Amino acid sequence: MFDQASAPSRTTSRIVEWALKTRLSEISINFRTTWDLYLKFYTVFLTFNVAALAWFFSSAHNWSSKAKWLIAGVFIMESVIVALTSAKIALYSGEVRRAISETVAELENMASREGEAIEGARIGFKTSLPLDIGAYSAWANFVGVLFVAVIWFVLAYLLVGS
Repeated sequence: MFDQASAPSRTTSRIVEWALKTRLSEISINFRTTWDLYLKFYTVFLTFNVAALAWFFSSAHNWSSKAKWLIAGVFIMESVIVALTSAKIALYSGEVRRAISETVAELENMASREGEAIEGARIGFKTSLPLDIGAYSAWANFVGVLFVAVIWFVLAYLLVGS
């Protein structure tokens, strides 16, 4: 009778274990996919922005003052949007760290309740996701893109004046 009473508990714990492991897998996939999309977005932005800087400010074309400020304004706004996106990605990397820590803690608690040892609990679970470098890179991109916005403004001001 004792075995029959514990059978639903073991089934439930297996379902919970499966759900937690699935959550870890999905967090990992979502992190990698998000960063993949962000890197593509950032690469296109950076290439286009630097090429526009070089072309626009070295062009022999005689742009009107209004046109120069308009073009500079567009790229300044684009830089601000990319900076905000970079900050969001940095914050997201921190959220992923918390989600992984919480999920691993739940798995460890579940295993200890059932008297099982999890290999990761003894040696300390380390994710293969580059969370620290991801957060650092996103914050570095945030600062770098703001500098690009400042460059657009300064060069437009120097070439056009107030």
